[in-house]
Amino acid sequence: MTHTNKRFTGALPAGDLAGTTSVIEKLTGTTAPAPVLTTALEYKGFNRGLAQVLHVDYSQVIGELREALGITSRSGLSAYRNGQVRLRADQAAKVQQVFNRRGITEIWDA
Repeated sequence: MTHTNKRFTGALPAGDLAGTTSVIEKLTGTTAPAPVLTTALEYKGFNRGLAQVLHVDYSQVIGELREALGITSRSGLSAYRNGQVRLRADQAAKVQQVFNRRGITEIWDA
């Protein structure tokens, strides 16, 4: 086996990628970049909603949120609450239902 001391210069030789086409190029016949999938609304933490919960209802709301998100630990809930873990759209809808039942509409942190 022979080892050569070639250094990468940041550009590939022209022949290395010859004949490669992406799926989009095959389907559309163009070299347009792939579409980026984004959600219309980014759900962040929900501390704003929790701050509006009455003290008497707080533990019940926490239990409902844990059930809605399918988590069992305190640290798991705090990660969602503080926006460290991104909510999926279905999870965000369940969280919104928990707060809407109590008349709270300003839920998501800025």
